[in-house]
Amino acid sequence: STLHQAMGFVESVLDSPSVRPLGFGKRHRDWMKSTIVAGDARGNLAFDAEIAAVLMEHGVKKILTNDGDFHRFKALEV
Repeated sequence: STLHQAMGFVESVLDSPSVRPLGFGKRHRDWMKSTIVAGDARGNLAFDAEIAAVLMEHGVKKILTNDGDFHRFKALEV
């Protein structure tokens, strides 16, 4: 895909009424800290921990990914 095509796709997904983007909640710092510690996340894994923290903070229990590093976050079903 070209950049223009890819951005058009992303915009169409985000414009869908069934999409609910997740963001940081009031307790994100607590979730982030516990996720980093529980997953022993260091370096680049800290970004995975941040994604896991946002998911868990919003009650998301499953993630579909090919990134095997998410298996370290036991609260998520990968």
